[in-house]
Amino acid sequence: MTDLPIAPDVAALATHGSYCPKLCNHTCPVLRATGRNDAVPWGFHRTVADLADGRLGPADAADRLVACSGCGACAEGCTFDDQDVPAQVRAGRATVHAAGASHAAVAAASDAVAAGRSPYGTAEPRLRPAHVSGTVVLGGCRDEPGVLAAAMQLLAAAGIEATATVPEGCCGAVLGDLGDLPGAAAARARLPLDGAERVVLLDPHCRAEVGAAAPEAEVVDLSRLLADLVAAGDLQLDRAPDVAWHEPCLLVDGPAAGTGSALLTGAGAMVELAGEAHRGCTGGGLGLPLLDPVAADAVAAQRRRELGDSLPVVTGCSGAVASLAAAGADVHHLAVVLASLLDTDPETVA
Repeated sequence: MTDLPIAPDVAALATHGSYCPKLCNHTCPVLRATGRNDAVPWGFHRTVADLADGRLGPADAADRLVACSGCGACAEGCTFDDQDVPAQVRAGRATVHAAGASHAAVAAASDAVAAGRSPYGTAEPRLRPAHVSGTVVLGGCRDEPGVLAAAMQLLAAAGIEATATVPEGCCGAVLGDLGDLPGAAAARARLPLDGAERVVLLDPHCRAEVGAAAPEAEVVDLSRLLADLVAAGDLQLDRAPDVAWHEPCLLVDGPAAGTGSALLTGAGAMVELAGEAHRGCTGGGLGLPLLDPVAADAVAAQRRRELGDSLPVVTGCSGAVASLAAAGADVHHLAVVLASLLDTDPETVA
């Protein structure tokens, strides 16, 4: 057995998964978009199991743990009830990274975050108030300033006083996905959340890191909070345009599931759930755009075809906005659309 960081229970589950009948293959968006053998979910089970048992070295495992977007769609077709492919991929990547055998993109992302840039290399606007308390709106590393501005305007319209913050670099989630656990921990420790009672997430990907950094705070996704405010009558919206809705895959199973489409429907829009509406991946998760941009682009192009061109696309995930926009879609963030239904336009917060 390797002494690198694959927990025994994860290794055991990966071994169990490697005996599966591969009935989940048709659900994997990377496999469907690329047809590549290294995107077969079963292959990730086998790689992690072999890495844990020492049958496969870290350098050989590195390239076999790339083509996963972390969407979790494979769970829907799995005959077992104990498998979490993205968690196993993260564990395998952490082992590879600890052995110094990571993909070159991992070092680049880690260096960028350490320098205060996003893991995608861009110098995101930073917004770090001297003091936070009460409700804090946390911008993610792929959120445009206009998305944060729209979220702040929506909360203000509902009578909620909030502080906006954009951390330096990243919350650590992307580095954790890539396998750099020390870098992720360092990024998490820098989150400016001391004093926050409630943290509103613009990017659902930040949930685990924020929960660890601010364990006493309530952590809520923006769409969940907005849905609650509308239901309570605290937030009033004008009629929304008809749209095609892309459900962020990280919200499918959580407390915010379905809230984005419900908000738009409640505002009078005809909301079209196109294609695989509830697991329709855009290829933006688990570091796929960094590790394999060709595969990520193929997944985004496939999702754009599923959503069609007849209606503008709306989603609650900035990563999906970026991926679909690059694929040529007319795509908008949920917060920006909802803010446009208020009496005034959102102002830039930066």
